[in-house]
Amino acid sequence: KRPLIFCSQSTHKMLTALSQASMLHIRNGSELEAVSAAFNESYMMYASTSPQYSIIASLDVATKMMQDQGYQLNHQAICNAVELRKKLARSCRAVMGDADPGDLKKSCGISASSWAFGVWQPKRVSVGGDNIAFEDADTDYLASHQEPWILSAADDWHGFEDIEENYVMLDPVKLTVTTPGVSEDGSIEEFGIPALIVSRFLSEYGIVCEKADCYSFLILNSIGVDEAKQSALLAALAHFRWCCEKNTPLREILPELAETWPEEYGEIGLADHCRKMHEFFRETRILQTMHQAFEESPQMVLTPAEAYERIIKKEAEFVELADIGGRTAASVVAPYPPGIPLIMGGELVRPDSAAFRYLELLQKFENRFPGYGGAVHGAELFEREGKRYFRILCV
Repeated sequence: KRPLIFCSQSTHKMLTALSQASMLHIRNGSELEAVSAAFNESYMMYASTSPQYSIIASLDVATKMMQDQGYQLNHQAICNAVELRKKLARSCRAVMGDADPGDLKKSCGISASSWAFGVWQPKRVSVGGDNIAFEDADTDYLASHQEPWILSAADDWHGFEDIEENYVMLDPVKLTVTTPGVSEDGSIEEFGIPALIVSRFLSEYGIVCEKADCYSFLILNSIGVDEAKQSALLAALAHFRWCCEKNTPLREILPELAETWPEEYGEIGLADHCRKMHEFFRETRILQTMHQAFEESPQMVLTPAEAYERIIKKEAEFVELADIGGRTAASVVAPYPPGIPLIMGGELVRPDSAAFRYLELLQKFENRFPGYGGAVHGAELFEREGKRYFRILCV
């Protein structure tokens, strides 16, 4: 007795459709079917009467491509993604060998052979009863079997201690590339390469990361990403390591950053820049604070709906972060990444909470490293006397 299912799909994320293009998929149930006219009336209540036809046309193109050769295109994209994962893993193995990732040089003169980029994925997989390194497994096998991608509580590579069996899979085409800086137990190491800097460097090559945090960035290897584009990525990563070894000045490799903020970046080299940002992350314990902020239980004063009503009734005001302790948030505050609500509307912001401390650290980071700050939905950024500050909408 299968139910009637509605599913929204952000088509633009994985298929050849323009930004914001999405589809609604409907699968009729065994006893209940969607009534087209009624569904269309409900849909039109939320749709624009002036649709963007270029977006609709791109959806038609994506639909036709999937209809004609959807399986082949997606399978090839998965195979290409697996190959890229294996290349990165082989590169890491060639550089690091059996060396302890913690035994890295601490000085600015970073040796090209002392560190490597990794990938957040299983280190070993079971193929035909044999336990082998991921990069040695057959590509077709990895691209056509689910088992290697399922996160299991028995594995130690993903960091989730309590996870149900057959609960979640790693998406092969979404590659989380890791940089040195975090040990397997989650502590910050002496040496690190912030992924925010790597992402900024890659953008100079026209390579767009979907997101970047302290020590990882996300790359999509979807339809249309061929071997040539993969080679451009690998070459850019190799060039980053070379520039790090030479401590190349930022004015040569990140000219826009150095020109916009000459006092901070005009005379500094890449390795020194990496070291300073890594030291900030380590000294402030920003990763640990973020982890605590998302784990602590909130204190609700109002429901989110009631908090929203206060905004509509103009019973809300912007309050600077320094003065927000003890106030009730009127709207969601969600730093990106990870893009998960840190504070919900109606929650009390306690000055001793990890959420408050994390926002303070993000504000401090904005001023210490201008040009790298991430978006914080629900927090308005403003400048005063050359410094940047957050203010939050409170009831």
